[in-house]
Amino acid sequence: MELPPSLRPWAAQLGIFPRDVALSLGPMVHRLATALGPLTSDARAESGDPDGFDGVTRRGTLERLLISDWLLAQEVPDEFIRRAVSHELGYLQLSRREPRGVRRSVALLDAGSSQLGSPRIAQLAALVVLARRAEAAHVPFSWGILQKPGTLMDRLDKSSVTFCLAQRGAPEPHDAHLTAWRETLGAWQKTDDLWIVGGSRCLRLPSLQTASSLELEDTLDPPAREVAVTWRTGSRTLRAFRLPLPEDAACARLLRAPWPEDAPSVVTAHVPTSNLVFCHTGRWVFARSGAQAILAYPAWAGTKKSPMRMVVDVGPVTAVGTSRRQCVALSVTPDGVSVMSSRRFGRLHTQTTALLDAWKPLAATDATHPLQPMVVVPQAGLRHQGLLCTTPSGALWSFAVQGSAAVLKETSGVLGVMLVRGSVVTLHQAREGAVLRFHSGVRPDEHVKTFAGAWFHGALTRGDPHIGILAFECYPTLWTIRDDQGTTAIPVQQGTDIRGVTRKPGYGRSGLVVVDDQRSVSLFTSNGREHLFTAPAPITSLCVSPLNGDIACLTAHGDIVIHGIATGQIIHHHRAEKA
Repeated sequence: MELPPSLRPWAAQLGIFPRDVALSLGPMVHRLATALGPLTSDARAESGDPDGFDGVTRRGTLERLLISDWLLAQEVPDEFIRRAVSHELGYLQLSRREPRGVRRSVALLDAGSSQLGSPRIAQLAALVVLARRAEAAHVPFSWGILQKPGTLMDRLDKSSVTFCLAQRGAPEPHDAHLTAWRETLGAWQKTDDLWIVGGSRCLRLPSLQTASSLELEDTLDPPAREVAVTWRTGSRTLRAFRLPLPEDAACARLLRAPWPEDAPSVVTAHVPTSNLVFCHTGRWVFARSGAQAILAYPAWAGTKKSPMRMVVDVGPVTAVGTSRRQCVALSVTPDGVSVMSSRRFGRLHTQTTALLDAWKPLAATDATHPLQPMVVVPQAGLRHQGLLCTTPSGALWSFAVQGSAAVLKETSGVLGVMLVRGSVVTLHQAREGAVLRFHSGVRPDEHVKTFAGAWFHGALTRGDPHIGILAFECYPTLWTIRDDQGTTAIPVQQGTDIRGVTRKPGYGRSGLVVVDDQRSVSLFTSNGREHLFTAPAPITSLCVSPLNGDIACLTAHGDIVIHGIATGQIIHHHRAEKA
């Protein structure tokens, strides 16, 4: 696993985690290692038994005088005497086996209730730092749980870390635990590097006054996102500092499942009959189920929610999205545009019917038309806020729904609409290329000079703060990606099946989501192609989350597969029930 240069000293220890987990834990490891420093030895340079020679020195006995200087004594005696008086003669320097000042390094972790949450993440960072610290000093390292006397582990690997995380919620430690540990470890000596990592309560035990300790405490200050650390030796405080916490999603993964496995397949009775779309929050994937229903698939990792089928009053549905934990859908009829919503994702009831502000006949939604994602814009005083969606004919519909009244406006020549951190961004067709329009005024309009018609957006949390990540087709063999790192050109072969754009968290590059051989999904960046996952059957529809860049695909057999871009694993697999 390749890590940034600042984390390479801990590559062996961080290598047990997936790369994104290692990167999220890296800042804590680096800060803690800098504070603790290396493990030193009390050995003296001149002590120990002789063990050959390891260099040349200017002082020594005649038995270790260099042969070249003996030759000088025979050939030029006066020069030999002068060098001897001036201490310029060379002698072989003895190498010695030095006794080590530290026999072993042991860390005991407090698994009590005071270490739940963020202190437990700091404990993982402490394990990585102490293990590497002992390795650099050529000292054996072992560790255990303070409340589990007798269980001592001498390796830092997946199984041992999983065991550590499973011990959360243990009772607070007391002197009986320390007595049992003394019997397990034998006599503790001053030359041992003993660490107690835990809360303030366990560090007040009298029998721990001779050990080094790291007191970990949650600052209980959400904006700060830090863990307070106090380093003590006995009763003396050496240093107090704070460790930065990873992002919320990374913290949750470190505590729950650092090594997630592919989600087991779940059999569902209903098969989608349209393409897939993500809602603008990235939490749900929607598809039509016939002409009178919508299917909603939960898309966040760790949930056990089942897919839901919601019957609609008026169908087929043109666009769908979420608003304030409700599902909102639009359906076009000859009488107007019906706005439907449901509480807790139940039946979708018609709330209002809107007509265009400039009247013209509307073509009813056809079940063969692609399902469109809906963007919900926060607006004060509106029941469903502001609703935006694009139509298959290349127009933008904007709604202001309040009670039973609704106003619908249509803007032609709009290729797409995005909601970036609460601000609306639209892409308009121009005479030459396209134009990005920022409706909140955070930026002036931007002209995309070379534009062949296809474009994608996604992973708003990892890209440019005003546009997220955008990909534009310039020519059949060239795409460009715009993100927080600038504009990157991506040459592709003509006919490449490009379905979206995303980026892995951490130090990854934005790339195109490509489907190979109808089943294999890859990420195509400026550095090359990286395989992500393989679908169980040919892919008929694929969409990328506009928020976090996760990928959802529909197969020819009716399976729904959702791939977590951060975890690199399949987080949901909904398998269609066989007839």
